Amino acid sequence: IRVQLPPQGSVALDTVGVKIDTPRYWIRARLDHSNYQLPPRLLAIRTNTASATQAQTITNEILGPSVGTPDQVFTTSASPILDGTMVLVVDEGDGFVMWTLVPDFFGSGPDDAVYVLDRSTGQVRFGDGTQGRIPVANLANPQNIQATTYRVGGGTRGNVGAGTLTSLMSSVTGVAADQITNLFAAGGGGDEESLADAMVRAPGLLRTRDRAVTPEDFERLAVESGAVERAKALPLYHPNFPTVQVPGVVSVVVVPPGPGKAPIPNPMTLQTVCAYLDSRRLLTTELYVLPPTYRTVTITAQLIACDDADLATVQESAMATIEQYFDPLTGGESSTATTPGPGWPFGGGIYYSQVIRRLLVTGVKRIASLTMQLDDQMADPCGDLTINPDELLINGDHQIEVDYDGTSA
Repeated sequence: IRVQLPPQGSVALDTVGVKIDTPRYWIRARLDHSNYQLPPRLLAIRTNTASATQAQTITNEILGPSVGTPDQVFTTSASPILDGTMVLVVDEGDGFVMWTLVPDFFGSGPDDAVYVLDRSTGQVRFGDGTQGRIPVANLANPQNIQATTYRVGGGTRGNVGAGTLTSLMSSVTGVAADQITNLFAAGGGGDEESLADAMVRAPGLLRTRDRAVTPEDFERLAVESGAVERAKALPLYHPNFPTVQVPGVVSVVVVPPGPGKAPIPNPMTLQTVCAYLDSRRLLTTELYVLPPTYRTVTITAQLIACDDADLATVQESAMATIEQYFDPLTGGESSTATTPGPGWPFGGGIYYSQVIRRLLVTGVKRIASLTMQLDDQMADPCGDLTINPDELLINGDHQIEVDYDGTSA
């Protein structure tokens, strides 16, 4: 928001009210109208700020000379290339002319000055003279294909914490290079999808044709929107009325990637996912995108080790197994100490028998005692615990002791 202030000297200091004893300069804003489904909450008002994207701009890169053959391919020096940032020009003898980026050549004719870009690898491909024009070889200019500008960047490495950006790459007029920082943590960056994940996603894409109808559609599209590791669609669940089934409502709980035992999506991620799903939902569907709620699970256990087992090794193994089991991103029933799982299931029950099975690591003879606690709720002896459909687990301060038979720690 840019504010045009009155002429110099016409703005005066004032206390404005009885609770403000220090004179200040004041700006007042009025809301003319609103049609929000959920009224937004103001996080902060900061002056002298700007948005930033993790990217590097590359200019005037020579891709090479055209040799006049069909299906020519050139590769940029850096990748991945951010969507919509490539500007490519070709000199066919009359000076450089900008060519148009297209997703493919199927709708292109022999004279269409178009090209196809693989943003992941930086490959630039030209047509064959039937579908897409062949750039003319220019002996007078052997550097006749150039990328005027493009930007590269992205990935989870850009999701840096608050206060970690403290310097400028180059000077900016009016900005003190040693007095900048990011007040909030950066977010929204996601690594490139693996081939295995793409193979899992493809059948769902072909089935739904990019429309959100079933809960599985909402979950797949939420992950596809970017910066989302997991998603759970809850039909009939309204965040304002959690105990009542509301027809036509779908709430999607999203979990971002990133460090920390309880990853929470920032407001920008929630906004991005909501906008992505909003354009793909049915007109009659009322949509909400929510962060997960985390519950803390704490295990207290007494393990009896085999006579030839090392107590410290057994304890370390049991602790690692339990922490892996309840992890929101890599836990679950299919997880092991060496193989991550899909994450603890939303609303998944904490079953006494399953926890017992997890604690029977190598070197454990038997379980002498086991208690389970969810936040402040203690499970009944040999009883189970449950969480709500929009909730996940995080590990508490587990207490696992290991002894030999007939001894004390």
